[in-house]
Amino acid sequence: MHRLTVRGLTAPLAAGALLASALVAGGAPAQGADAVAGALTSGDTLFPNQGNGGYDVADYDLRFAWTPGATLAASTINATTTITARTTGAPLSSFGLDFEGSGLTVRSVTVDGVAAAFRRTDGTPTVAPTPPEAHKLIVTPTSPVSGSFTTVVTYAGVPSTHVDQDGSWEGWVPTDDGMIFMGQPIGSMAGFPHNNTPADKATYTISLDVPSAITGTDGVTGSAAAVSNGTLESRTPSPDGSRTTWVWEQAQPMASELALVTIGRYDVHQSTITLASGRRIPEWSFIDSALPSTERQAFTTRRVDLGPITRRLESLYGAYPFDSTGIVVDTVPSGINYALETQGRSFFPSVDEVLDSTLVHELTHQWYGDAVSPKVWNDIWINEGMASWGPTWESSVLAAASPSPAAVEDRWFRSWNGTTADDPNWSVAPSGMTDTRDLYGYQTYTRGGQFWEALRTAIGDTDYFAVVRGWQSQRSGSNGGARDLEALAEQISGRELTPFFQDWIWEADKPAWPGKAEVSLSVDRSGEVATGSTLTYTLRATSSGKVPIAGAVVTLDLADVLDDATLGALPAGLTASGTTLTWAVPTTPSTAGANVTTVAVPVTVRADSGSARLVARASTTSVGTTCTSCTASATVPAQVFAGAAVTTKGRPVVGRKLRAKVTGVPDGTTVTYRWLVKGKVVRGQKKATLRLKRSMRGEKVRVVVTLSRPGYVTTTIESGKTKRVR
Repeated sequence: MHRLTVRGLTAPLAAGALLASALVAGGAPAQGADAVAGALTSGDTLFPNQGNGGYDVADYDLRFAWTPGATLAASTINATTTITARTTGAPLSSFGLDFEGSGLTVRSVTVDGVAAAFRRTDGTPTVAPTPPEAHKLIVTPTSPVSGSFTTVVTYAGVPSTHVDQDGSWEGWVPTDDGMIFMGQPIGSMAGFPHNNTPADKATYTISLDVPSAITGTDGVTGSAAAVSNGTLESRTPSPDGSRTTWVWEQAQPMASELALVTIGRYDVHQSTITLASGRRIPEWSFIDSALPSTERQAFTTRRVDLGPITRRLESLYGAYPFDSTGIVVDTVPSGINYALETQGRSFFPSVDEVLDSTLVHELTHQWYGDAVSPKVWNDIWINEGMASWGPTWESSVLAAASPSPAAVEDRWFRSWNGTTADDPNWSVAPSGMTDTRDLYGYQTYTRGGQFWEALRTAIGDTDYFAVVRGWQSQRSGSNGGARDLEALAEQISGRELTPFFQDWIWEADKPAWPGKAEVSLSVDRSGEVATGSTLTYTLRATSSGKVPIAGAVVTLDLADVLDDATLGALPAGLTASGTTLTWAVPTTPSTAGANVTTVAVPVTVRADSGSARLVARASTTSVGTTCTSCTASATVPAQVFAGAAVTTKGRPVVGRKLRAKVTGVPDGTTVTYRWLVKGKVVRGQKKATLRLKRSMRGEKVRVVVTLSRPGYVTTTIESGKTKRVR
């Protein structure tokens, strides 16, 4: 959502999905389990009187027949809501549906085709910070439901407008040429009975039976359109042509607060959008026919950007999650003067918002807020923050002739830095709201956007964009909350991020902007080094962020160095544990010329080393610190057995022994022997001694030895020949 004068800066999000968890955890209850009354709350702390428990909805089939009254405000609906759901635990003796509107009369309720008892309850209107009151349709089936069940509610009358505690409108709202129905955060209960929580997503079929032409308050009669979410499956006129039924299908799970119904005089535009994968989806867009032709032409021109913007966002978030797209622009009362990310087809109260970055904001929501919805309303900052951050990345990087990620960092740091610590905007934590009037405040949009850029600083671009896409690939069609996002970021980055999230998301004060540093590792002699020589590995930290880097720790693994070298004296700031060194990086400013700090690690190659790579590896999991070049190595060439010799000892007499003596080799050398007589190897004689046999009389004897040792070139040498054997 992009809130204007009513709710501040930007936009709400979609609901979460109970369906997946229900199917995993719910299933059929144990045989003979006692039936219970379903809870009349979803447990959301901001809206404890909305939502229900004990079941999860898989699908809504909504059928509305709308008829204008003497005035558009007196228009009526004749409606049927069919709900396919499944219990998530014990059988239900009764269950609640959220349903608001004294002007709507419930005519019947059936459960699995059998008439069910029902009653409506409406709480006493409240004033914030007390949460909004309950509006319930409580259904008692003839027998308890267990597993899958279908509920059909028929109702009719004059629908009502829901007014939020911040004064904004949703529900059914009359316009100059029809009506519009939207539901964020809880106004959908003014349109149809349902489980009104952002934690229960379902698929939808929405059938709208409306007049084929409408006369507006201006006295002008024009062709009518009935718009909703998803793909337009059919548009069928009545036999006399006076009415037309529009059927929309939303095949991907949708939160009820993202449902859209609008009826009025619209210019209808249709095209096909090609996505990054080559998949083609229909675009259905609608603009109020009463708007000036210049605005309608600007709208038509802007529609051309839908494809390129969507493809750019796909490069950031992954494949577009829905089967259709589009834009709706309608002239509406000031009570709903906000854009909204109605799923698959966002709503805008003016063409100006379509022309500016609000379009990118609402398109971003198709991933963040719609495809992945919040578990509870205190998770709204995830989606509004991303929908605030995303357009700055799209304009400065994805769509820019000269991409500038630094410009995005500058923009969000200035936003953070320009708000003093005593500013009241910091007094509400993004995940700690207790007053519904705060839902669309600074902490949701601006601090939410700051959070995403701060996270990019904290874990580095590679891991950050893996988190951004992973949130979609792992949760599309479902929902997620703050703790889920923290766990994902920790899993991907390998960093402990609880303090970061605590500071940014849970605490009601100004969070700390993280420092940023790039760590590199080098060695002064990267080629071949001789035994006995000294070489130096150098760790370098370059502070490159907006604030000094502080508290960073770098680990240096020398396991593949110290097996062939000895460690020299360690400088201050380095500690050793076995073959692992730890560097506590001193606080380093980001000011050019003073933003680099280094530490040197000397090692001396052992004299007996050879044919070895001395590989050092640096790593860091500190917030804000990344390794850019984390491996450095030198090579000790293989040594040769210089000065090695072999001689024979003993008298060459039959019956006596000759002994081979090897000299000039280091300890640890492996020696193998071959004795030769008449130039042929004596079989079975592989020891350092040879007993001379009669068959050897008159021949000369020599020995060949093979020398091998780790780090040395395997070498074969031979002795001189003995005198002839006697």
